[in-house]
Amino acid sequence: MRLHQIGMTVETARKAMPEIKKLDKAVKGIESMFLKDLLATMRKSVGKTSFGQGYGSELYQDMFDQALAESASKSGSLGIGTMVKRDFSKTIWRQALAQTRREVQNNLDIKP
Repeated sequence: MRLHQIGMTVETARKAMPEIKKLDKAVKGIESMFLKDLLATMRKSVGKTSFGQGYGSELYQDMFDQALAESASKSGSLGIGTMVKRDFSKTIWRQALAQTRREVQNNLDIKP
């Protein structure tokens, strides 16, 4: 690998990594929301019992579902986030590479 290629690779990574980090955070949020909705829907399909049906129980149940969903999304156990991240990260890398190539080309152009 030539020095020029190494420089282009480093510059492309420098441009892409902030966007990849944003994507990672967004994907975890999306997966967490999906899981929370899934848990709430599943819970509606089960008959209610007298256990845990006191004052404010809906709030605590919602908080529990949210915590469970966030924990599962952080572990990536469902895999939805991984698929979305893989697809969108390809676009981010392509855009970063194209931008790096344009900048290199502009720097190589002879200016009067």
